Amino acid sequence: MAATWDNVLPSLITSLFDKAILGGVLAVVGFWFQKRLEVYKRDQSLASEWAKARMAAYHRVLSALSKFDIAVGLLQAAALGELPTSETRPRTVVLQEKREGFQTAFREVQEVLAPERLLIGVSFTRAIARYVTECHTYLVELQNGARPDEPALERKDAEIDRLRKAIDLCLPPFARPPAGDRHFSAPELDDVIRGLDVMEMKGPKK
Repeated sequence: MAATWDNVLPSLITSLFDKAILGGVLAVVGFWFQKRLEVYKRDQSLASEWAKARMAAYHRVLSALSKFDIAVGLLQAAALGELPTSETRPRTVVLQEKREGFQTAFREVQEVLAPERLLIGVSFTRAIARYVTECHTYLVELQNGARPDEPALERKDAEIDRLRKAIDLCLPPFARPPAGDRHFSAPELDDVIRGLDVMEMKGPKK
């Protein structure tokens, strides 16, 4: 009986020792995995919050830029005498109104762009700065009496339009509307007008 116990005891001790080691290894692996999972969840949460902050920054900048685009068009039209005037609202009054609207929109872009540079990135910031500076310089020239001929106006409009399109191309993929999605796409104005002209030529259906 004693001999049997002497044979069993070492095996029992070895088995318990092996189980203890295995349990310790599993505990260490489980602890490491839990920590890695916590780090992953934390990183995902931070990435999500960062993405939300960037999207909000792009929205604020693009909103200010949209107002600036409208102000540029109105002041250009006023400077070239293309807006309607009247005895109560002569050209000088119209021009002053559009100039004030442009200056307000210009300041808004500057005020929004400065604190958002880190979130929107260097390329996007530089693209906007070039576009805004070009528009400002051009409109100052018009207000100072410059009257370029039609070809020169077309070249300047094309250059400004190219700079404006460069801004959209500098948007990161996550800030762009889904390509090919009809809910985010809009027809070109020229295409709409051509379609209306065709409808008018055909006349009402009988």
